[in-house]
Amino acid sequence: MKQIVKKILPSSLRRMLHSLHLDIRKSLYKGDKVYCICCNTSYSQFLDMKEGSHPRKDVVCPGCGSAERHRMLLNYLKDNETTFFKEKTRLLYIAPMIGIRNYFKSLGRVEYLGADLESALAEAHFDLQDIPYPEDSFDFAICSHTLAHIPNDLKALKELYRVLSPNGKMLVLERIYEREETYENPNVSTREDRLREYEQDDRWRIYGRDFQSRLQGIG
Repeated sequence: MKQIVKKILPSSLRRMLHSLHLDIRKSLYKGDKVYCICCNTSYSQFLDMKEGSHPRKDVVCPGCGSAERHRMLLNYLKDNETTFFKEKTRLLYIAPMIGIRNYFKSLGRVEYLGADLESALAEAHFDLQDIPYPEDSFDFAICSHTLAHIPNDLKALKELYRVLSPNGKMLVLERIYEREETYENPNVSTREDRLREYEQDDRWRIYGRDFQSRLQGIG
């Protein structure tokens, strides 16, 4: 159903509907028991994470939809704001989350571009394996929990590296499993197979402790 909606509705309308949904949910959970840094608001509770391979309780912000990793990332970015963004910065944010997107848009010295294959929150839509920008287009890139969902992650990483400036920085976040090597099997092709092997039907691999060496391998 989600895929059908994405194909039928334009990004602007999907963005409006998403915002309306969050506004309604936000009003239902007014309170002061928990605080979300991503939308700078307190609520009566966080909601349960029901989607994905690791469902868990009390993690989803009712107002902006952020989970722990989004709040951790924003907290880290704010703590290092004067280091990362002390000068004018051309920033590429892959698979943008609304709270972090709004934070970047509030920084006058950041020239922001959010990108995704389909997301209504993104200004640009393209395949990460073939980024339609020349070399030295960005000074900072963020790619959070995206690479595992791309058929050729090393090609995507090379593309990200290519469009960065010579002194550019890239921040990459992924779930690392308790295994020495990343597991990806070329014989796993159907969504049913991927769900069985990788815990989600839109994943192409699960990363092990060799993830750092995969990053180092592209430069």
